[in-house]
Amino acid sequence: MYINQISPLLGCQPLKTAQIKQPKQQNIKEQRTVEYSLWNGPSVSFEGRKKRQYSSVLAGKYEKPSKFRIARIPNLTCPACGQKIMTRHGYTTFLDKIRKAKEEDYLTILDEYKEYMCPTELEVFDSIKEHADRIVKEGGTPHITEIVKDLRQIKLPELEKIQLDKVEDMRDAIQTLPGAEKRRLNEKFNTLTEIIVGLNKKAPFRRKTLIEWVEKCKISDDYVKTELLDIAYSFPSSSESACAWIVKNSGKDKQGNDRSALELAEKLVSIASTSTDHVLARNIELNHDDITNYMAMHKGCNSEKTDKSFMEWYNESPHERHIFIRNYLKDVKEALDKGKIKDKKYKDYIKDCVLNIYKLSKGNVDYREEFCPETIKDKSED
Repeated sequence: MYINQISPLLGCQPLKTAQIKQPKQQNIKEQRTVEYSLWNGPSVSFEGRKKRQYSSVLAGKYEKPSKFRIARIPNLTCPACGQKIMTRHGYTTFLDKIRKAKEEDYLTILDEYKEYMCPTELEVFDSIKEHADRIVKEGGTPHITEIVKDLRQIKLPELEKIQLDKVEDMRDAIQTLPGAEKRRLNEKFNTLTEIIVGLNKKAPFRRKTLIEWVEKCKISDDYVKTELLDIAYSFPSSSESACAWIVKNSGKDKQGNDRSALELAEKLVSIASTSTDHVLARNIELNHDDITNYMAMHKGCNSEKTDKSFMEWYNESPHERHIFIRNYLKDVKEALDKGKIKDKKYKDYIKDCVLNIYKLSKGNVDYREEFCPETIKDKSED
């Protein structure tokens, strides 16, 4: 007799199929040994998964990203965009304040926190504020949701034009492909055009979906595929384009409901809260969880950086990023000199971080003379 047939007789619930067939998963330990500091060349070994055990060789340097103490220092300069970073405590204070406030006070509260906003969100907020001031002068009462919907009517045609121009660039890129392959791709581009202008209601346009499609698409010429992928990445994203932000967030959410004024207000500030960025991306060669490989950064800027290598990310805007990183290092050095972090493992953070960046950039990004000139005389570094 099957167990599910006798279970009611025993006064218990029948077991699910998954509970019967699948054995209980065993805990697997993972051992990781780091022999050298990151910028001197790491040597890491892995065994299994799950639980981690770290050697004592780098006990003074290792730290979980969530415990990175420098991310707790208020008003650091974001090394990605140059705006101030809001600590987690500061963000919690903002949430508590705005959730208790009335909607007519949202813009006043947001104005207090505008110095922390990422560039795109700051541009969106300035547009909303300008629109609200106009409404007040006309004797009306501004509502954030209505303002964003009005802005959508202005920004949507601008965004569609940019997207359609990108589709034409993709058509031009496939001209050298064989006829049958070119016709197949042109049909896909026709569908993409219909989605952009709203004629195809099956799915909204999503930049991420387009990129994934190009990555999986079978194209005979690798050069053409690379060019198509570059164009797909150049489509406006809500993290880099105010037009895309307004169009995306003025629409329905995943449940099909209009976004509330509170939700929109929180979105303007949420990605300005602090997160821990890996200078050497976690998916490149090894996962380096060493404080010499950490920088505090906006949550949104960190998400936009994704898994890019340091130089790929740095070269997107080299002049600005060089200044932003220097300002970040200055802010951290000032905080460490004032004794805001007592942990001894952070004593040489600035020097180690500068040397790490120097090594990863192969000497192209050099802050040694300003922050650790004593290391330049050390010939062993090369």
